[in-house]
Amino acid sequence: QAKANADAVNADPRILAIGKRIREINNSMLKFNRWNTEWEQKVEDFENRVATWIERGEIAKSKISEANKQLRNLKDERQTLSENIAQEIANAD
Repeated sequence: QAKANADAVNADPRILAIGKRIREINNSMLKFNRWNTEWEQKVEDFENRVATWIERGEIAKSKISEANKQLRNLKDERQTLSENIAQEIANAD
């Protein structure tokens, strides 16, 4: 009889709902415990990434300027060379 009563109590929807909520909270606690142990390292990693991207942004400014200068020089060189080649072809005729 006692076993049947215990089974009936455990099968009650209110008991089942509380059990479900307990499982949900336990699952959340796993996540919260992980957050609690990892947050400092995550913040440090994030701050390192911020510093890296600030540095890259500063480097990019000078690299873009340098690349544009090289592109202008190469385009000018190509223009001059193509004019010289065209002149050579015209003189060969």
